[in-house]
Amino acid sequence: MHATGEVLDRLYEASCKADREQMVAVFVRSSQLEYHFWEMAYQKETWLKGNEYDAQ
Repeated sequence: MHATGEVLDRLYEASCKADREQMVAVFVRSSQLEYHFWEMAYQKETWLKGNEYDAQ
């Protein structure tokens, strides 16, 4: 296993239930964002600029 994975596994095992749940939620969200990043690149889409985010 990669050293980073080993560290994350140790931190997860040493954490309380609430922290573990938050770790999983953050991992899932980061995976979703990465998927959308690559999908945008594949579709040749562009990022929203400035306050265009507020309009959504």
